[in-house]
This record gives sequence, structure tokens and C-alpha cells, in this order.
Amino acid sequence: MWGCWAGWRCVRRYVRRGRIGRIGESQKLKQLETRTFMSTRLVIQSLVVVLAVGSCPSCEQITEGSSGILQVTASKTGHSIGLSSYTVTVDGQQSRSIGVNATITFSGLLEGDHTVALTGIASNCMVSGSNPRTVNVPADGTASTNFDISCTSTGDGSDAMIIGVSFEWGTHTRLAPGSDNWPMTWSDDDHQYTSWGDGGGFGGTNTDGRVSFGFARVEADHRSYQGFNRWGGNDPECPATFDGKAYGILSIEGVLYAWRSPGSNAEGFQEFALIKSTDKGCSWTDPAESPVVWDGATFNLAHGVFLNFGQDYAGARDTFVYSYAADIKDSSGPPMRIQDPGAIYLMRVPVSDIENQEAYEFFTGTPQSPSWGAFADRVPVFEDAAGVSWTTGSVTHVPGLGRYVLITEHTASRAGNIQIHEAPEPWGPWTEVLRESGWGQVEASTFYWTLGPRWFRNGGRDFTLVFSGINQNDSWNTVDGSFTVSTPVSLGPWNGTSANSVTE
Repeated sequence: MWGCWAGWRCVRRYVRRGRIGRIGESQKLKQLETRTFMSTRLVIQSLVVVLAVGSCPSCEQITEGSSGILQVTASKTGHSIGLSSYTVTVDGQQSRSIGVNATITFSGLLEGDHTVALTGIASNCMVSGSNPRTVNVPADGTASTNFDISCTSTGDGSDAMIIGVSFEWGTHTRLAPGSDNWPMTWSDDDHQYTSWGDGGGFGGTNTDGRVSFGFARVEADHRSYQGFNRWGGNDPECPATFDGKAYGILSIEGVLYAWRSPGSNAEGFQEFALIKSTDKGCSWTDPAESPVVWDGATFNLAHGVFLNFGQDYAGARDTFVYSYAADIKDSSGPPMRIQDPGAIYLMRVPVSDIENQEAYEFFTGTPQSPSWGAFADRVPVFEDAAGVSWTTGSVTHVPGLGRYVLITEHTASRAGNIQIHEAPEPWGPWTEVLRESGWGQVEASTFYWTLGPRWFRNGGRDFTLVFSGINQNDSWNTVDGSFTVSTPVSLGPWNGTSANSVTE
């Protein structure tokens, strides 16, 4: 789960200006790595120590005695539903992700029998042969095993891709003039929570109740919802205590988390820090004391956004929290500008370690062969030559369809230039669903869109979109919409090769 599983050869000191120091191989860090490695080795008490197999590619491997190599392949036929990656575990200890129709290698294994298990298999899929199975690894040689996976259609439409989108403009609702942004999450009390910037929130205006940063609660369904200012704004339940902006908010076990940046324009690129609330947004931890801060000058990332999975994170695909952030290309402003060419990175952290910055790891693989490692080895999970939004955008899991939807800008900001993509996994591969300039039957000035996680209907095919922008769209806006889904795709026999390109 961590950047390096054993030995901590890839220990990184993620830093904040004036708080922890800079990333580097300081003498103190080297001493820490050495002490941690020796401690780990004593605990394992083995003839071989494998450092971070799969999760930290830059970590060296140390072996003693005879060792060999194990190659594991996962080949899949049938319908395309199901995860596009699985997990291979050797001897109940070393785990790595493996893509569909992909092969991974475990090196430095002691000669002899090893137990190999494949997990993460969808309920409509089955593995041919034993699982787990025993594989004999020869000394100074290579052993291989292949897991053949066959899948059938579920018949419920969840094996279909999103291929189109439409909006019912007769349902458009506008509230809270002067307040923008509005990222969304769904908590355990069955209410949605959101954040706004520079306005009075629900019942307020650009001057009445205006705050730099506010949080609100949204109750009821998409037809009859009401908004209540929880923290700041007009007639708030609790007062706002600091400024800022947020484009990512998440609820886990009733606790709210947000990625908070210091303010608007160039100030927003300085950093984004994790803050949390244990009382549904009435009070928030001090961002100056945040345990997780991504400094723009050091990491060149801006405006983190969370991936939401249904109510209170109950629909999560695994035990990790996923966050996206745009690569900074232009931090000038006002006005805020498209980041082009656009690149969005993905990081994850175990839910239990969300407040431990050293536990975060970055996506380092491909959609077909996902892997995780150090910040220095990160690769984008989404790229667009026409750029992405300075807000990063939003990414939401669509229940029922089992797909992930990414919404961001392109070409120019604050002009209604929307692009929507869908994927089977948080890291892609992404397929374009919509690209439009001057979007919708509203003024062409929108810049942020997200899907209300409580408002999916009809097996995920119907939704309510929340959006905002400037001028008339500097407000809370919702519009209902529908996804068009494809006929299920059947996968033919695997020919031993797989593409690594992302569909655009």
C-alpha cells in the first residue's frame, strides 16, 4: 500500500515550505532509511528481502541464496464487464496489480514452490484451473503461470460503455447568485455536502453574506432539494473561520474531507491542503496545521479533487482514496487560464492513512498494466493537447454502469468549453463522450461541472449535473441529463499483445 513495502529505499519526505524541509537525500533521511530497513529485515527473518515488488519500481532488490523469476499472465475472454485489472499475490505477502491480457514479473523469489493467487475478479467471471495455485520457481530460472478468465454478460446493462450524453434544459435551476464552484459528496446522513467560493451561498448574493470560502448541505432528491449554509454565507449554521477555495470534497465514515487551496487566481496554485470536519462541516481543521500539503512550487500540482464512490464512500472499488490534480502549466491570473497541454495525475492512499502524506503513492503504469510508486515516477492518467481546467475538473464513479466519468475544460477557460470522458477504471483508458464549446442553453461562461452522487437514477443512466461559471453562471446551477450506453462488448481470444494507448 505504501510507496515501498519493505526497506523503505524509496522513502520521500513530502514537504511544505517552512515546515518539514525539502525533498532530497539528506544524511538524516539516509539514517532513517537504514534503521527502517534493518528493522524490517529482522522482522521478516528470511533469506531474501524483496523491496517493494511492483509498488516501487526504483527500489533495488536484495537476495541471498538461489533465486528465480515468476511471470504471471491474466488473459480474459467474453464480455467486457468487470474490473480492467486484478491483483496477483505471491505467498500471501507480495501483491501487484495486473491488467487484462497482461503479464507481470516477480523477481528474486527463492527456488521452490510458491502460492500464487488472483483476486479482484467480477462476480460474472470465473478463473479456469486452481486459484490459488502452486508454481515451482527454479533456481536461476523462470517459471510462468497463466490465469484464464472468462466473463459472461450480467444482463443488467452494467457491461455497457457510455457513448453519449444529453441534457433536459427544462429542468435547469439557478440559486445562490455570486457563489461558484460546488464540488459534491454524499454523506452517511443521506445529505450531500458541497463548497462554494466568493459569495453568500444559498439564500445569499455576491454581497449578502459574502465569504471567500463556504460549505453547505443539500437535502432531498433532485426535484425537491434545498440548500443550507453550514459554514459561512448568509444566515449560516456555523461561522466561517478562514478563507480559501475547494474543488474536491469527500465523505468517509461520516467524516468530511476537502482539498483546500489558499484562494483565487495565482494564489490558488500555491498549494492544496487536506482539511477535515467531524461535525458535518460546522468546524474544520486549521489548514495551517494540515498533515498533507501538496506545495505547487515543489510538486507542480494544483487543485486536488477526490474521486467519489456513492454514499459515504460505500461503493469504493478497494481500500484506497483516489485524488486527481492538474499539472501546472500557467499559474498567472486573473483570469484563470486553461492548463495546456493538459495533464492530470492520479494519487492514492489507504483510507486509514489519508492524513499521512508519506503513505500517498502516484500512478506510474498504463491503463492496461496499472502500477503505483513514487512522485518522481508519476505518469499522467489523462492528457489533452487542447488543455484541461485549472480546477482539474471532477471525476465520479457512476453506480449501476460501473464507469468513471471525468469532466473538465478545453481550449479556453470560462467559456463553456466542456469535455466529458468515461473509463472502466479510475486511471482509464478514457474515451471521449462529449466535446463542446459554448456548452448548453445558458450563457457560454461555465468552467466547472460535477455529477451529484446522490442523484443517479435508472441504473446510473440518468443524473443531475451541478455546474457554475462567471457572470450569470456565477451561481449554483443544476440540470438533469441522461447517458446513452452501448451494446455490451465481447472480447475475443487474446492474441498475446495489448495496446497501451489511451483512447481519445
